[in-house]
Amino acid sequence: MVAAVTGEKAHKFFLGTDSAPHAKSAKENACGCAGMFSAMTAVELYAEVFEKAGALDKLEAFASKTAQGSTAFRKTPTRLPLSNKAKPFPQASLTATANLSRCARAAKSAGRCSID
Repeated sequence: MVAAVTGEKAHKFFLGTDSAPHAKSAKENACGCAGMFSAMTAVELYAEVFEKAGALDKLEAFASKTAQGSTAFRKTPTRLPLSNKAKPFPQASLTATANLSRCARAAKSAGRCSID
């Protein structure tokens, strides 16, 4: 997948997250599980994958520019600068109705690459 989104047909792909904040009890049960909540670390996780593939220069197009050309998203001058400084992320978040926990992979790499 990384080769596809960084290769010659990269213009056909763009970032889209389906990161719903399901309660921990819905994720950790024997009857199937809900998706993981990675929204607060999604860009950092993608940056890590692109960096490992030697394609960090392709991240901006994948994360924003391709979607702007393929959908009704408006272009914006706002940019998210990435850095390698550590950034703490909460292990869990409490909402009015549930206790949410972030995905373990996000916890492992949260300090690796952050948005300033």
